[in-house]
Amino acid sequence: MLFYALFYTQQKAFILLFYLFLFYILHKNKSADTIQTSNKYSIKLLNIHY
Repeated sequence: MLFYALFYTQQKAFILLFYLFLFYILHKNKSADTIQTSNKYSIKLLNIHY
């Protein structure tokens, strides 16, 4: 049970870091292409986890 809780927390932390990274890219390089690409990746990530 403890192992599962640790694994779950790590997974959530990974998702959070991934979104922070996307957010950073979006604000660093504000182009339509970058936004479309990051949206594709975030949709893929959401499909994997939900």
